[in-house]
Amino acid sequence: MTQLEFFKTFGEAILAAVQDEQLAMRVVCRAWRTHKRTGQMRFATANSN
Repeated sequence: MTQLEFFKTFGEAILAAVQDEQLAMRVVCRAWRTHKRTGQMRFATANSN
């Protein structure tokens, strides 16, 4: 998956969920870095260790 595909797919969904462009961009950028590093889609939660 390219970065553009990733941002189109997940960026729109995240923006719809948080209703804040800056926060959505930070979240999707962090998710992209995690995806590239681990090869997985992961989002941190409050319960993460």
